[in-house]
Amino acid sequence: MMATEQEHTSMVLLATHVLLLRIDDAQTGEWSGAPDGFLVRSARLTMTLLEILKGTLHKRPGDQFHLRVTQYSSGSPRRPVAPGVWSGQALDPGAELLAFCHDNDDRVLESLLAEGSCQQIMPADGALGDVRLALRAESERLSSSALLDVARSEGSGLGYMFVEYLLAKVLEPALSDEALFDALMQTIETPALSLIARWMLLKAVYSAVANAPAAPPEQVHRLALMLFRVLEVCTDASVTDNIVRVFLPNLLGLQGGLAVRNADDVFHGLPEERSKVKEILDRYRGNASTAALLDWLEAKKDQP
Repeated sequence: MMATEQEHTSMVLLATHVLLLRIDDAQTGEWSGAPDGFLVRSARLTMTLLEILKGTLHKRPGDQFHLRVTQYSSGSPRRPVAPGVWSGQALDPGAELLAFCHDNDDRVLESLLAEGSCQQIMPADGALGDVRLALRAESERLSSSALLDVARSEGSGLGYMFVEYLLAKVLEPALSDEALFDALMQTIETPALSLIARWMLLKAVYSAVANAPAAPPEQVHRLALMLFRVLEVCTDASVTDNIVRVFLPNLLGLQGGLAVRNADDVFHGLPEERSKVKEILDRYRGNASTAALLDWLEAKKDQP
């Protein structure tokens, strides 16, 4: 199995507890200077536990509780990000939050939400659906192939949290399974896939293959084909320009120092696909030049 550049982890998988909370009231103090240069304030929150998505607690959904938290602020965009899971969180009454906590022994809600045990706090809006989808997939013990089927069916509804989970479950197996790798490529090519899902999956698989000591040629060729196809289905120039300017030239050895890949090999047995790629490049109207890719595409194997 090839090693990826970095181990992909998922907050949903790492957490022993995933909790849905609501802020009912927030009594915040004044900001003051801390010795380390950050601004600091304390807040006393009245909250309701809405749902236990993962883990076991002494409290039940619907229980109200009080929590004192500390928030830090950098005070300037030039300073590092302020420490603490509660820093940067809007403490507006009515706001619903997701909390990801890690403690194998503690079931006391207030302790789990303290710094150290609580690993991440985020607004529930925009993330709750992803978290539910990932937890349902985990409880059903879906295979890697089935997870990719879920991703394709969800399409435009996929967000960061589910894709993070998907990568943690699928990327490594896909690198050593040709059929699964192809299914992953098909997922990235899905026209309706959300921008964030496509970009996260594309970057992760590209990094894994491009940085592998000896990626199989067939894997490199399939990755290149996916990148060309994404040029047709993705409308975001920040993605397509990167593909034209960086990803494809590097992967094909036109720049960056990787082994040169010949178009005859990449499109072996796929003459119609090669013609289609030429049409895609001819139609491309982004900010990156396609000249080098067109020259590569039209060159023959025996040409210098």
